[in-house]
Amino acid sequence: MDDDSIRSKKHANDIWFTKNQRVKLWKGNPGPHDWLWVYNRSEDDLDEFQERLITAVARDGIRLDFVPLTGPDHMENLKFKPTRCSLPHEIVSDIGRAADFIRKDGSLIRFTNGGDWEPVPIDKEEVSCMSNITAAWILRSRSLRPLTEKYDEASKALVEEISAEYMDRMKGVMRCRKLVNNAWVRYIPSLGRPPPISSTDIRSTIASCPDDQLFERLKDTVLHPEILVRFIRRERARAPIRRI
Repeated sequence: MDDDSIRSKKHANDIWFTKNQRVKLWKGNPGPHDWLWVYNRSEDDLDEFQERLITAVARDGIRLDFVPLTGPDHMENLKFKPTRCSLPHEIVSDIGRAADFIRKDGSLIRFTNGGDWEPVPIDKEEVSCMSNITAAWILRSRSLRPLTEKYDEASKALVEEISAEYMDRMKGVMRCRKLVNNAWVRYIPSLGRPPPISSTDIRSTIASCPDDQLFERLKDTVLHPEILVRFIRRERARAPIRRI
């Protein structure tokens, strides 16, 4: 989100962070990351960025699709809302907060502008192939020498473990189709009870909590709390915020 959008949020008059600061909160410690990249440009440039990246990787034979991950609050009154940048497909989960479209028995309620929920089909051959690739990458990262009996045994056991975990995680995953454009929506359930985490509650904590209690109050609800606390203290030193 751009800075103007953040300013409009509740408690944003007390304290808010620039896009550059929020990128640092996502990335954590400075330095290169081989598994994470955070978009730091304007929302107005996002469509063009996606098109250029899709075109660039297509030259190498790679198909790239952008799929937004949304929270259940984006789907109020049992109706799918338009996604950011008009992306057709989307993923929703109750990992961050409870969802009102989940019945007590765990089944999903059909949306007024969507089809029936159904399990996602699983290609076992594809799962086996990807498990082998993942296991090989993990073992290489541990510096185990290939072509040895020890490596082969470890690889086989790891492949079975990865496959079993994937199959277990996919048990509760469901999908449906939007009636407007036939785009799919995939639901990924939380593993256990969703934690009571809300960005509004986090902003309220920041606005009301004294410096010496910030880290303890935020450490279980935010990414890289040590960086966030440093930012908060720096902003408070410049202009003490109003307590609510």
